Amino acid sequence: MTPPAIQNSGLLLSTFEEPPKLVALPMPQAAAGTVVVTVLATFVAPNAQDIYGGKKGCRLPLPMTPGYGCIGRIHEIRPDTTKLKVGDLVYVDPFLQGRDDADVAILLGHAEGMRPEGRALMEKVWRNGALQKLLAAPLENCVHIDQDHLAGGTPYTPVELMTLLPYVVAAGPLIETANLQPGETVVIGPASGMYSGAAVEVALALGANVVALGRSEEKLAKMRETLGRSKRFQTVAMTGDIGADIAALQRVLPNGADVHSNWSPSGIKETLYVRTVSMALNQNARIVLSGQSETLTSLHPGLMVLKNILVTGKLMYSRSTVQGLMDLISLGLLDIGECAGAVVRTYGLEYFSDALETTEEHATWRHFTVVTPNV
Repeated sequence: MTPPAIQNSGLLLSTFEEPPKLVALPMPQAAAGTVVVTVLATFVAPNAQDIYGGKKGCRLPLPMTPGYGCIGRIHEIRPDTTKLKVGDLVYVDPFLQGRDDADVAILLGHAEGMRPEGRALMEKVWRNGALQKLLAAPLENCVHIDQDHLAGGTPYTPVELMTLLPYVVAAGPLIETANLQPGETVVIGPASGMYSGAAVEVALALGANVVALGRSEEKLAKMRETLGRSKRFQTVAMTGDIGADIAALQRVLPNGADVHSNWSPSGIKETLYVRTVSMALNQNARIVLSGQSETLTSLHPGLMVLKNILVTGKLMYSRSTVQGLMDLISLGLLDIGECAGAVVRTYGLEYFSDALETTEEHATWRHFTVVTPNV
């Protein structure tokens, strides 16, 4: 099958002092272990403005094409591709790990990771992300999407499918690290962010009892209204008064909790709610840290020892979790996109600056920004 003729163009980031520019780009080539994908939709991350502006210690190798995962169709393959075919719809996972060392990890077109090997991997091989019409991607990062199976005969659009990404990020800590089981109770907080709100939905889809924490009763009420009144879902507004907050949490958790999924945002010094939640945790509970706060002085080591509580950090997810989330969607246990009530704002490449501003303004639960390079 001959791929349709297409000329590549996309955004080129040459300096952190100016936004990326829309330019003609070389045609990517499919080498061994690589496929070329026609990019239909790509996600704009909440921190994209800072990342592509060189803030927060970011050292992206310039010049480069940014981008953060995509939904696309296979444009070109090599003989070592055994399953995917030209024209197949795929989710291109931005979480790229070294083939000979899985501890070396980068976010394709978005972050170089924590090790010099990651920077070398990004600089020499996987420099460019999905803000272009055609993307060269590692074969192992392309997950086939069966649209009919996924949506029960009513296919999601590529733009809606792109909103899967925050749910997969949220699922990694819950499924892989916390090993959250049906019937267990998880406390998620702060719970009104893009990823933490998705964690609430994933936990409910997994059959867990969920308590969502936050400072805004208005946002928590909106979450209750959107997700429906369920015996498995409760919210508690945090006041900042440790004693009052502990008492409020214990009232809704008379039998305690098994897991705390913490999503304290970047830009704050101290991790939120850990001290409060730890008082309501059961013996052998698990705390999973997935936020980016600076310190965790509120953790009580003696209590962790007495209750045998495991405290772990978790970043991103594995391929099996991506497939697991797709299974939840296909079973009707998890809804995504506009059909689920999400607000999805879509932009072309030429309006990427507007997309960045929108994302920064609306970086909250069920508000997503997607760029469509080929529209």
